[in-house]
Parts: sequence; C-alpha cells; structure tokens
Amino acid sequence: MKITLSELALKKKLSYQDNISFDKDKYHLLKPILDILSCTVEVEAHHLNDGASLKLKIDSELLLESSYTLKPFRKKYHLSENLELTYRQEDKDNCDLIYVKGTTYDLDQDIFDLITNSVPPSIHLDEEKLPSSGKGYNVFTEEEYFKQKAESGNNAFDKLKDFDL
Repeated sequence: MKITLSELALKKKLSYQDNISFDKDKYHLLKPILDILSCTVEVEAHHLNDGASLKLKIDSELLLESSYTLKPFRKKYHLSENLELTYRQEDKDNCDLIYVKGTTYDLDQDIFDLITNSVPPSIHLDEEKLPSSGKGYNVFTEEEYFKQKAESGNNAFDKLKDFDL
C-alpha cells in the first residue's frame, strides 16, 4: 500500500483502504506464523508541515502453529497503530519518526512488521494443554528437572565410586 505524499500535501487529508497480500519470497515468516491468510488495512493520513501522520487499522487472519501440539490453527488479529512520517533530513535519526525520501511511501513492510510483532513466540489454543509424559519421554517443569538432575547425579561415573586404587 503506497501513500502518495505529494497528493496528501495538496488535499491535507486522505483515506485509503486495501487488501494486502505478502509475497513469500520478499517477506519471510518465522514460526509460530505459518501464513498470513488475509490482511485488510485502513489508513487515515493527515498532512503535517514537516511530514504526515498516519492512523492504521489492520485486520488480519493468520495461520499459526501451536507451541503445545505443533498443529496449525487460525487466529484473527485487530491492530491499531499511529505512524509519523517526516521529510526533514535533520529528523532522519529520530527513532519516533520514519524518514521519507521521495514523494511516495510504501507501508507494506511496516504493516508486515506490526502483524508479525503482535504474535507472541509461544502461542496455543485456549483448550490445549501442555503435553504430559508419555512412552519414551517425560515433561518436567524447570524446577522438577533440576531437582531430578541433582538427585540422580551422572550414571556414567557411578561405577567409579567402587573403584579401588
């Protein structure tokens, strides 16, 4: 989604709405996100003396991988964010502003970043429970693991206790 800043300077206020798809060759997803199934963005842009103020509303549906069961599931996200753009070279290093060089600004990378940063690294469905122990594996809390490790010692060296020099 591109914002034409020269048009915004003339009209002082513009509204945009678009469905966005993210090319998998350009935008690389990291787990737990498997895919961005849909993304609708509404932008209200206001001209400022030295730039523009953008109000974004993002509605997306993601395909996520459960951190408990590794099964895919769908989840909708509704995000609102404000972005401030500047044309001034002096503001280039200001981390609160996005420096724009030229007459258009492409929001796709910002929208992608907002969506992917809204998903926690560990996510699961509410009805899913952490797996318990089973055949060939055990599930421990961190405290249980360290307690068992301290009690068991290292079996590989237990026979050396009986070794007499």
